[in-house]
Amino acid sequence: MKLIVDKPYFALYTSNIIKREREFDMYKKGDKIIGVFGAMFPIEEGEIISVDYDMKLDGAYAVDVLFHEDGAVKKIMSSEIDDAVGKLSPVGYYTEEAYYG
Repeated sequence: MKLIVDKPYFALYTSNIIKREREFDMYKKGDKIIGVFGAMFPIEEGEIISVDYDMKLDGAYAVDVLFHEDGAVKKIMSSEIDDAVGKLSPVGYYTEEAYYG
């Protein structure tokens, strides 16, 4: 079956809007983040304090995370969160739902 699209720019435009809305809804202020850095380091728990949608790198945006134990604010890219799920090494950043659930 061949589909004839009379306005191809509409499909592309709509696709970009859907993708962009999904990105914005992915992580938000207040989401809990868990940092796992290996057996010699304790698990760090923190929360997202801001999301910078203007700073992008390879489609990912910057996320500022405040870690509770030392009060450090770390800027990480959204692509690093939950990136280690299902991989051999558990080192990385996770959402609370992905890590515990």
